[in-house]
Amino acid sequence: MAALVWCVWSVAYSPLTQLKLQSRRKRWQYEVDLDGLSYRIRGTTDNLCWEANWDGHLLNPVFELTAYEGLTADHWVFLRLRRGREVSISTLLAHAFTGQVQPAWVIGLSQAREVQTNLPEFDREFLLAAAGHGQALQISISPEYLARLKNLPKTILVGLMIIWGEGKLRVRVEGFRGGAGFAPIEQLLELARQSLQQLHCPAERESSVETPSTCQNI
Repeated sequence: MAALVWCVWSVAYSPLTQLKLQSRRKRWQYEVDLDGLSYRIRGTTDNLCWEANWDGHLLNPVFELTAYEGLTADHWVFLRLRRGREVSISTLLAHAFTGQVQPAWVIGLSQAREVQTNLPEFDREFLLAAAGHGQALQISISPEYLARLKNLPKTILVGLMIIWGEGKLRVRVEGFRGGAGFAPIEQLLELARQSLQQLHCPAERESSVETPSTCQNI
């Protein structure tokens, strides 16, 4: 009897079950593999269209939240913790072995150069880099944005990389194993929204306000 109660409790309160219930409440589209090692969630929050994926089949499981903003540019911007986990070779090789197309941002990452911001404290703790920009990129970081980054759970922060380019912003967490891939989606959505404002140079930021977000190509 105790074993049956434990089985029912573990299923009802498992992270994936809780995530499924949250998706129903929020009216998000939720898909999970039969083995429970990957899922996809799609939704629209405050007119921002997004998709969240977790792949637990990789040697270093990856969670990635992609937000579509509709503003394209010819360069890439990358942000991560200076002492954080770098993108592993095994993750990139997984695309080749599974026949998947290598993400377009990989080439940009290999060519990216560090960008200094207006906030020395940010530059000491985080690495901001850009590739493909025709002139020196000027990005102003607010103290509020820095505080939001520093307040992220350590399990997320250490593997975090934020990628902006091709009209999409990706919040990527490599090595995320906690809770069967369960991540604080709403917290990361707010981080994505702030990142869309922070990681543009001033001229791009003005344009992004005028460009409506749509759900295509996400």
